[in-house]
This record gives sequence, C-alpha cells and structure tokens, in this order.
Amino acid sequence: MKQPSLQSIIRGAVHVDSASTRAGVVTLRKGYYYTQGKTAQDFADRIVSIMESIGHPVSVVSIGDQWAPFRGGASVGQSSHWWVKVKAA
Repeated sequence: MKQPSLQSIIRGAVHVDSASTRAGVVTLRKGYYYTQGKTAQDFADRIVSIMESIGHPVSVVSIGDQWAPFRGGASVGQSSHWWVKVKAA
C-alpha cells in the first residue's frame, strides 16, 4: 500500500491555505488580512507541535511573512501570508 506524502499528511492535520512540494521540502502558506497579533513563527510552531502530536515530526527549513496590499481575487501567494518550509525530521 502506498504511503501518503508528507504534504497530504500535513494538509490533513493542519489548516493551511496552500501547500506545495519541491525536492522534499513542503511549503505551507496561511493567508491573513489581520494578523491578530500572530506571526510566521507562531504558524511554524503550530505546525511542528501538531505534527509531533500525530507522530510525524518535521523540521523547519525557513519561515517568512509576505505583506501585500489587498486585491480581491488574488491567490494566497499574491496576498498577505505567512509561509513555512518544512521537511521530514
């Protein structure tokens, strides 16, 4: 039986707006309009915590915050979002 990919495991456990994989590194994006006092580090910590709790630890490769002015209908990648790049630990 085929094992699910890291990307599909993460998408099933953590709410993210966008996920993509390149060379074994999964990039996760979470869009925002207001940050509500949260940061990209909070997003990364949440991903690591949830993945550890379900038995699939990940290590963070990099994190970031992209701010963009609001444009209705824009994709998550073109809007304000936090991004986290992870790989299997």
